[in-house]
Amino acid sequence: MRTYRLQKAHYIKFIFLTLILIGILLIGFRAVSVTAGHTEEFNSEEKYYTSIVISSNDTLWTIADEYMGNHYDRASDFISEVVEINSLQDETIHAGESLVIPYFK
Repeated sequence: MRTYRLQKAHYIKFIFLTLILIGILLIGFRAVSVTAGHTEEFNSEEKYYTSIVISSNDTLWTIADEYMGNHYDRASDFISEVVEINSLQDETIHAGESLVIPYFK
C-alpha cells in the first residue's frame, strides 16, 4: 500500500512537471511568434527623396502608384506629402516640371 502511494505521488509530480514544461514551451513559442510577426510588420526601410521630371501623361496618382509602395495607407497620403514637399498650391502638375518624391529603400 505504501509503495502504491509513493508511485501515485511520483506519477502526480511527473504529470504536474510535464504540464508546467508544456506551459513554458507554449509561452515561449507564443513569444517567438509574436516577435516574428512584429518583425514582419516593422518596416526597416529608410525614406529617401529623388527628383523626377514630369512626363506628359503623369499625374500625382500615377506617380503615387509607382513610388509609394506599401509605405502609405492611401495614395492620397502620399500625394499630400508630395504636395507639401514641393509647395504646390493644389494637385495640378505639368509636363517638364520637376518634383521631389519620397521613396523607401
